[in-house]
Amino acid sequence: MKMGKVLLPLLLSLFSICLLAQSLPGTYSLIGDSDGTKPKAGAVIKMTLGADGSVSLSAVQPGQTFQDSGTYRTSGDRMTLHFEAMDKGCTNQKYTLQGSVLTLPFKLLSDGPGASTWTSAASLNDENPSGSPQEITSVIARFRWAREYEGEMSIALSRSDFAS
Repeated sequence: MKMGKVLLPLLLSLFSICLLAQSLPGTYSLIGDSDGTKPKAGAVIKMTLGADGSVSLSAVQPGQTFQDSGTYRTSGDRMTLHFEAMDKGCTNQKYTLQGSVLTLPFKLLSDGPGASTWTSAASLNDENPSGSPQEITSVIARFRWAREYEGEMSIALSRSDFAS
């Protein structure tokens, strides 16, 4: 009986970690940084996490395009991600993926400690581009989480061309 009480939570934890790892690769659109900085009007910033550990970033606004690539890896709820051209990323920091909302432990558009919040591009559609009420509530919760814990995150940051 005791073995079952210990084994079941362990199996559920392992299943959760596997599920998280399987669902992370994909394309995400930037919502904003934990300090409130958002992409400029007309700017679209997308990041694609490949199943092979590759990451690519594309930032497009009228008259300007920026692209970068790099690598990432995860271990449980920790991530190491580095871009080649930008001085942005994280080393062994906690990230979260809750539904279609990905919170990374670095700000993309502004400097200093904090987080960036992204939404899965697959979750966006023409009929409801701003997301469902549940997704919006989840995004707000992620921003609150990121602000509460931004003091614990250390990253090297620099580029803000696409910030408003």
